[in-house]
Amino acid sequence: RSSPETRSFQFEKQLASGSLFLGSDFGTHLTLSPNGSRIVFVVRDRDGQLRLVSRRVEEEFRESTARDLPGTGGSRLPFSSPNGAWVGFWADGQIKKTAVDGGKPVVLATAADFGGASWVEDDHFIAVVGQSIMRVPASPGPTSVIVNLQSQGVYPNWPDVLPGARHVLITAIGPQGASQIEAVSLADGNRKVLKKGGVFGRYRDGHLLY
Repeated sequence: RSSPETRSFQFEKQLASGSLFLGSDFGTHLTLSPNGSRIVFVVRDRDGQLRLVSRRVEEEFRESTARDLPGTGGSRLPFSSPNGAWVGFWADGQIKKTAVDGGKPVVLATAADFGGASWVEDDHFIAVVGQSIMRVPASPGPTSVIVNLQSQGVYPNWPDVLPGARHVLITAIGPQGASQIEAVSLADGNRKVLKKGGVFGRYRDGHLLY
């Protein structure tokens, strides 16, 4: 059976009105749903408050009015669920999720320091909390540590789970600030260096982007 035809597109739109789109040197503050139908991003109001905004990408790339997501003040590093119905984020020292159409956020885990997350299946995701790579359930429940890199002086960041959900890409930042992209086994925490000096590794269509 032939694969369905895919296409790339590029467009330019004003994302937010009356506030600033938040750029960052630390990861990304924008997430696109897996089916490409919705963008959720962080904005900074004129009073300095951060919040999440959701905007649907319509047919022919028209966009409906942006929707503020309630209860998302102070949000950073949003990440989309596989089915596109939820967006996870970090705020107030907690990892939370909220429905992309709005609703009350749900607290999933405590995280004093957060380095991003990548949703594996609808029931859990992989998150970087401090110097640990952790498995976090998508509904309130116990978390588990896959590997803790504190003894090696390494800070992992920006996880991206690879197809098959057996490994996750991370940027490992060492004691002297040197970085490298690694693949980490989700079964036993074993690490393999893929690119020294690289940051923010992402797997797309058989290629490593960084």
